Amino acid sequence: GKKNMVINGAMQVAQRGTSSTSESYQTVDRFKTYKESCEQLAVTQTQSTESPNGFSNSLELNVGTAESSIEANDLYNIVTVFEGQNMQGTAFGTSDAKAMMLSFWVRSSKTGTYAINFYNSDATRNLTNTYAISSANTWEYKTVSILPDTSSGFNNDANRSFDIQWILTAGSDFTSSNSTSAWSGVSNPRTAYGHTATWGSSTSDDFHLTGVQLEIGSTATDFEYRSYGEELALCQRYYQKTNTNTVFAAFVNGTNQVQFSPALNCTLRASPTVSWYGGSGASTVVDHDGHVNSADSNVPSAVDFNDGTNIHMIFNGWGSSLTDMRIQNLYIGNKAIAMESEL
Repeated sequence: GKKNMVINGAMQVAQRGTSSTSESYQTVDRFKTYKESCEQLAVTQTQSTESPNGFSNSLELNVGTAESSIEANDLYNIVTVFEGQNMQGTAFGTSDAKAMMLSFWVRSSKTGTYAINFYNSDATRNLTNTYAISSANTWEYKTVSILPDTSSGFNNDANRSFDIQWILTAGSDFTSSNSTSAWSGVSNPRTAYGHTATWGSSTSDDFHLTGVQLEIGSTATDFEYRSYGEELALCQRYYQKTNTNTVFAAFVNGTNQVQFSPALNCTLRASPTVSWYGGSGASTVVDHDGHVNSADSNVPSAVDFNDGTNIHMIFNGWGSSLTDMRIQNLYIGNKAIAMESEL
């Protein structure tokens, strides 16, 4: 089995792109940013080639606009999320609950003490721990222990159950209650206990993360490397897209709706949110007589999911120019269909 429970811990895969000024999942797969308040703070996230020996990539955050002062309700973090069925080996919620160990490489221009929040969303319980960045602009290896929880476990399903949250910015609302000694009910003051670093207060602030590993046990072991193909396949359970300039076999329903089933690279976690990815330009249906019809603005939507192994989509907005009950070719050029099933 795989000892490393983290997907894309070496930051190799970035299906959505390599740079973004937006929050959430934008660049490196399976890692997102989260911002609460922080009215001035603007951050660029990048899949960077700055990395320690043994790695080729990192997730890099750079402050473009600094927070003028870190207020009580400010919070900014990096998050990776786990399905409950992938957490069953911890035996949380039983007398046999096991400790876990988180290890990672980090580099930042801002030294200080940083908190990490471990969150059980099934039981709304959390635990925090801290680590210190001692030298600016220097790669440092960190290990952070996670106490076992005998009281509450994780649901055995494909939904969100466990978060790891690297706190970068935290106001006093999130730091005032000791949450390092035991798992307990979530409250804001428990989110970032012990965090004192003032990351985000200067436009010179940056933060790099890579080599992330979560394993069962009380000892950190060497990073478990996976091939790019393995890592990509794991990531595509949560996000995948078709190729651009692709032709699909389609069925016309009525005169303004096309139905089709794009091939999936792997099983999706859940019925996806569908969007366009990439370029612009019309999509076209070409009928058996060679007649061409175009549609620009509408986005296909998923209607039948079939447990993630097959997906059926409808595509409206073709006016009234199609011929009902025809099998035709759907050509989508300069853009792809993105399917997201993130936690």
